[in-house]
Amino acid sequence: ACVVNKLDNSVVAKISSNKQSIHDFGIRVIELARKYNDAYILFEQNNHGHGFEQLLLANKYNNWSSFVTTQSSKIALYEHLRTQINQNTIGNIDTLTLTELRMLQSSQSNNAPKHPDGMHDDQVIAFALAIEALKHVKVPIDPFTKQFMSWNKKQQAKPVNILNAIRGR
Repeated sequence: ACVVNKLDNSVVAKISSNKQSIHDFGIRVIELARKYNDAYILFEQNNHGHGFEQLLLANKYNNWSSFVTTQSSKIALYEHLRTQINQNTIGNIDTLTLTELRMLQSSQSNNAPKHPDGMHDDQVIAFALAIEALKHVKVPIDPFTKQFMSWNKKQQAKPVNILNAIRGR
């Protein structure tokens, strides 16, 4: 699990364990998401995803969706991540994820990048899903900006005669 800051795409928190049950891992993810203002959770539906979904429902956590991993969806996920990297929009990233990113190998065919034999890409997938999830997250607006936007909207609604506005009438 990976929590990413919407403003700079930096990793701010992670949970990683292949020794925990899906239940215990899921509870930790829900606790982490609640700590980050009920963060949006995007998880892989494949494999353990069905159990994870049931855990979210049982714990009344509603800010989530699932990602079905297919060959084409994985390629799209990696392409979106590649775009973010190429546009220098990724902030801080942890060492393990960076290491896995560097080890990814491109495929000879039109397949998604894959990890070398005996290695993993779990951290990269978690990070890519977190970056993908940001598409569903709105940046909160501070009270001053809200007030300004409201004022500006009212000003735009009023017809303005440019010459009178310049002359101060």
